[in-house]
Amino acid sequence: MDAMTPEMVRQFWSLVGEIGRPEWLTQRDDDLVHLLLNACQKQHALSLVDTSILNRYISIRLPLIRDIVLD
Repeated sequence: MDAMTPEMVRQFWSLVGEIGRPEWLTQRDDDLVHLLLNACQKQHALSLVDTSILNRYISIRLPLIRDIVLD
């Protein structure tokens, strides 16, 4: 099973910290995952495998992402 590399994790959470917005809280889960994937793809060229891994990673952590945006 493929997993996020430490670099991917760091880049993702840095992105969440930079662009986290309260309006994310009103997004449906699917829409928020899509929004975050697009933002990551704009910053870094992602392979199909990396995109799939990141999609799964984001989906599992949506409650945490929403909590961080609230702070």
